[in-house]
Amino acid sequence: MPGKPEVIAKVRLEPANLIDEHPTWVTILSWQGGGAGVINDQLRRTGPDTWESTKPMPVHGNWKTLLRLQDGRMLAAVPIFLPADPALGAPETPASAEFTRDVVPEISILQRERNLDVPAWLWGISNLIVLLCSLAVIAGLCVTTARISRSIAEVGAQAEARDREATVT
Repeated sequence: MPGKPEVIAKVRLEPANLIDEHPTWVTILSWQGGGAGVINDQLRRTGPDTWESTKPMPVHGNWKTLLRLQDGRMLAAVPIFLPADPALGAPETPASAEFTRDVVPEISILQRERNLDVPAWLWGISNLIVLLCSLAVIAGLCVTTARISRSIAEVGAQAEARDREATVT
């Protein structure tokens, strides 16, 4: 994107044992920036605790860009660039040329608009509604599969009966 700020990231994780020697992934994810959709870059290991991105990642406009870490023990992230969000009262997290930031649970960045000041009973009811809807979809798939199986079996039985009649006469 000509004229739009992008970065090639060089990352050093401290402490060095923050993640396993062979993590599931160390990536940079950018999303919500426009027509390009989601951009994901699997980082290349350059040393025991250093990594480097393989392509430029956007750090401008409405793009949200973060470093993602997953090694089986944790799913964590470091914000690289987050635009200001006045509706949330969240300031911009700029992508400086060099910075140190804490590794945090990934959900705290991906769902920064999530309001935790909600009564626990409301979360329980919401989860129950989602469970019931999921079970209804599964039940519908089961009923549909059973009906189709019966129809196929009936058509097969009718074809066998016709074949027997044809060979008898």
